[in-house]
Amino acid sequence: MNEDLRFSKDIQFHSQLNPKLWSLGKKLNREVLVALRNIADAFVSYLDLPEIDVVDVTLSGSNAAYTYTKYSDLDLHIIVNASEKEKVILRKYVDAKKNLFNEQHNITVKGQPVELYVQFVDDPHTSAGVYSIQRDEWVEEPKRIKASINHLDVKSKLREYIRAINRSVQNQDLESANRLMSKLRKYRKEGLSSTGEFGTANLVFKILRNHGYLDKLSDFKIAQLDKELSLKEE
Repeated sequence: MNEDLRFSKDIQFHSQLNPKLWSLGKKLNREVLVALRNIADAFVSYLDLPEIDVVDVTLSGSNAAYTYTKYSDLDLHIIVNASEKEKVILRKYVDAKKNLFNEQHNITVKGQPVELYVQFVDDPHTSAGVYSIQRDEWVEEPKRIKASINHLDVKSKLREYIRAINRSVQNQDLESANRLMSKLRKYRKEGLSSTGEFGTANLVFKILRNHGYLDKLSDFKIAQLDKELSLKEE
C-alpha cells in the first residue's frame, strides 16, 4: 500500500447486488446456489462429525450486501445447533478443521473465493445481509446504504498497525507478533459490536487483510515458530 494509504477500492457502495452471483430479483443465481450447497456438503463431510446438527447454511458478508469489492469472499456459514457443553468441545475442533480446509483448498465461485466457517445457532453475527442457502431465501435482506466513514481515523489506525506488523517481522519478534494478532482480532470483534461494518475497526482489519498484511504477520509467526522448534544438524 502506498504512503497516502488510498483505500477507495476496499470500500465500495453499489446500487445492486454482485451481478456475478445474484439476479435482479435478489435471488442467488441457480448455478451459484447449487455450487454453494455442494461446497457446504463437502465441508460438513470433511468435519467427520456424524451427529452434528446442521440447521442451515448461510451466505453473509459483503457478497450478501451492496458493499462487495474484488477482494470480497463468499462467507459460507454452517449453522449448527449444539448445547453449551457440546460447544466447548466442538469449537476448537471445528475451527481447526475449518482452518485446514481453507488452507488445503482454493475454492472459488464466479471468481470469488469461498471462506467456510462453523457458526453455532446462538453465536452473535454481524452482517448487512444473510441468505439461507438451504431455503433459498433471505434471512436478513440487505439495504442500500451510504455510510459515513471516518477516513482520517481509518488512515491513522492503518499506519499504526502497518508499522507494528513491519516492526515485528523485521525484528523477528514472535512474542510481539502473537500479541499483535490477538489485539487485531479483539479490536475487530469489539469494533463490529460497537460501530458495525463501516466502523474504523472493521475497515482497518479488512484493508490489512486485503493488502496482505495479515498474511505477512501469520506467515512470519509460522516460520518463526518452526525455526524455534527445529534443531540444527551438527
